[in-house]
Amino acid sequence: MENIITMKNKELVKGFNESVGAKKTNRFAMLLITGFSGVITLSVLVLYFFSNLAIADKVKVFDSSGREVETELKYRTDLINSGVQSHVYNAMYYLNSGDRNTLNGNRAKALFLVDRTNALSIFERWKKEKAYNDILRNGHVYKILEVKVTHVNIDKGEPFPFRSEATLLIQDGPRQEYYLITAQGVVTYETPSFPNNQWGMKISDYTQNYTKVNLDE
Repeated sequence: MENIITMKNKELVKGFNESVGAKKTNRFAMLLITGFSGVITLSVLVLYFFSNLAIADKVKVFDSSGREVETELKYRTDLINSGVQSHVYNAMYYLNSGDRNTLNGNRAKALFLVDRTNALSIFERWKKEKAYNDILRNGHVYKILEVKVTHVNIDKGEPFPFRSEATLLIQDGPRQEYYLITAQGVVTYETPSFPNNQWGMKISDYTQNYTKVNLDE
């Protein structure tokens, strides 16, 4: 009986050792595969970087007169223009859009994008013209449909003066009215605030006017 138990113990130990050995082998294989994959990935990234770097050195941009433009300068110009376009769109949307559920939230978001005094002036005008009463009590919906930055000047650096236009829809049940909002102001940089001010810009000296239009004409 003792011999049988001893033999079983030896078999268990042998099985355990084989299992441990197999695990070590598998672990080593996994580490080898992971390391090899990492080397390949790093090599691809390095190759991609230097390929793009070589391509960038060969890219030449020309203006309408045929003169060569520095790529870095053009990239910076495009980036600023894109930022101003996006920031002005968000500002005009939140200043002038809202329904019963979104009005207060939109006004709060606008304060991150536009100088506080300018924004409060726009809010006060809408209030005097009974827009907020119509939204909160009568269920009207104010919504900016489209924003176009018609002019922006970045040649002299900050602040960047701009002019813009927006189409405003005022909906009262089935009845719809459209207004053209024309605005102007200047844009300066400030510390970005996510998600409220991702571009890190602020609009000041902002004014806007609007006139009723007939889009069916």
